Amino acid sequence: MTRTHRRRVSGRNKAIGAVVAAAVAGGGALLFTSTAQAAPVGAVYTKTSEWSNGYTAQYVVTNGSGEAKPDWTLEFDLPGGTKLGSLWNAESKVSGQHVTVTPPKWDTDGLKAGESVTVGFVVNGTDDPTGCLVDEAECAADDGATPEPSGRPTEPPAPTSTPTATDSAEPDPTGTATTPAPTSTPGNGTAAGAGFAPYVDTSLYPAYDLLANAEATGVKDYTLAFVTDGGGCTPKWGGVTDLASDAVAKQMGALRAAGGDVRVSFGGASGSELGTTCTSVDALAAA
Repeated sequence: MTRTHRRRVSGRNKAIGAVVAAAVAGGGALLFTSTAQAAPVGAVYTKTSEWSNGYTAQYVVTNGSGEAKPDWTLEFDLPGGTKLGSLWNAESKVSGQHVTVTPPKWDTDGLKAGESVTVGFVVNGTDDPTGCLVDEAECAADDGATPEPSGRPTEPPAPTSTPTATDSAEPDPTGTATTPAPTSTPGNGTAAGAGFAPYVDTSLYPAYDLLANAEATGVKDYTLAFVTDGGGCTPKWGGVTDLASDAVAKQMGALRAAGGDVRVSFGGASGSELGTTCTSVDALAAA
């Protein structure tokens, strides 16, 4: 789903309109050249998944200016009754319902000519954002280009067939079957089953049910992602949610009681990793 948003009338456009009106009133003539400027940085909005009271979406920001763009600013407004849950691949500030997005701190090169970046986010609510601007100009309408992948799954993978013994079996030239010696496996793996700790994104909604999945699959170890700096060397889930307030993290005690455990991943595709923002070793260790 795409949205085209109306552009604010800048002071420069108003001034041009006044000049045209004056020229017409005075009987003068204006000559407008046909030289076209290169397309500026623009953005295309797409809703990538939705549920009863929320959705994930993305803006694909593209540099069409023909030259490198070291900095850019994306702005949009969330309708009343909606709230930004999390945002990745960029920095964001929220003032009321207005969201301002800037390049991530780790992206020191900016957008090269023709390059795109996908800014993904989660919204608690059902209405789409409005008033999209990039560098104070309206976001482009969808021109049919295929948006980049958002980095977040929106549909479960299609099941694949399981090969049978006859599909992959190879003849034994000696006629004697051999059994490979077992090797040690990190984590909770054994010779009979390898260790497996899949990533769980703590910022997505609805919250992932660790206990239900552990019961259904037998997988009891999980990697919770991601802890980043919420400001002032303060660790938060996705840089937004307090450590004890996250709906997924709250399940850790019950999961451990059921024989499972979690590990934590620091960093991720957006936000600031604590090691880059805490000003001392002691502050980082405390965080």
